[in-house]
Order: sequence, then structure tokens, then C-alpha cells
Amino acid sequence: MNTPWFDPNLAWIPGTTLGITAGLFGAIFGILMTLSRQKKRLIGIKFIRIAYVLILGTAAAILIAGCIALTSGQPYGIRYGLCLAGLSGVTVLGSLFSIVFFIPRQIEAEWKPKNG
Repeated sequence: MNTPWFDPNLAWIPGTTLGITAGLFGAIFGILMTLSRQKKRLIGIKFIRIAYVLILGTAAAILIAGCIALTSGQPYGIRYGLCLAGLSGVTVLGSLFSIVFFIPRQIEAEWKPKNG
């Protein structure tokens, strides 16, 4: 067994940070989409997409770090904390991909005047 990368008692920090960041992102996304519907124009859509990609990339990096910890023989606390946080983040954020990238386009299409 290799020496631990960090104290296994601190393995909760990456998952908690990822969860809080994703939760704040969800709140901001909801507020901006509500304002967008009221004003009939998309507000902050580039910010939302960039933030989403960054958070999803962070979750993927945590998952990869967890897999590396698993294969390199890190203690249970380290590999479990990283794998659980990364897998949860990738699963949840991956399932929200269509909401972040396709729903705003559908909302925008509703606002365009219909011919005929």
C-alpha cells in the first residue's frame, strides 16, 4: 500500500465542495431561467453553460482521481470519498445536460413569431 495522498479524514472535502457548487449553480440557473421567461430573452446563458462545463469537468476529474486512487492502493477513505463524489457528480450533472443546453433553445424558439 502506498502512502496516502492526504489525510483520509479529509476525504469529504472534494465531495462537499462539488455538491455546494452544483447546488448554487442550480439555484442560479433556476433564477436566470425564470427571469429569462419574464423578459422574453435569455439572460446569462453563456455564463450558465461555461459554469456547467467547469463543474462537470471538475466532477470528472474527481472521478478520475478516485479511479487512480483505487488502482494505486490508496486507503479506503481516500478512494471512496473521491469515487463517490466524482461518480455522483458525473451522473447528476450528466443527466442534466439536455436541460442546460437544449431547453433554453426551445424556450427561445417559443418567443419567435409564428408564420401564418
